[in-house]
Amino acid sequence: VAFSSSDLSLTLLNAKTGLKKVRQFEKISSNKITDLCFSYPDCRWILCSSLDKSIRVWDILTGSLVDWIQFKNAPISIDFAPSGEFLATSHMGSKAVFLWSSRMFFENIVIQKVPKEPVMIDLP
Repeated sequence: VAFSSSDLSLTLLNAKTGLKKVRQFEKISSNKITDLCFSYPDCRWILCSSLDKSIRVWDILTGSLVDWIQFKNAPISIDFAPSGEFLATSHMGSKAVFLWSSRMFFENIVIQKVPKEPVMIDLP
């Protein structure tokens, strides 16, 4: 179970152990968090979208930021396909749902350094 708080923290609880706290992420965004989702099929990462117009990807085991993507319009909803092949996003000011291919589905991803700034991506 994952939930965010007004202080921009993210808490993960293990539902199988009576909601025992697994990890706490502090200040995961610079503005209100709009959605959270786990990566599929492995649940290795948790993604966070926010009104700062970005999606951040956090590694649950290490607590490290592994990816940071920014858009022109804030993402308000995110979710992975059950297969893990695609990430679906919706954005402020748009009625469309955008599908993005997940690199981790097609290749092994090696995290070499923590992102210091977001990668800008335009909506199609």
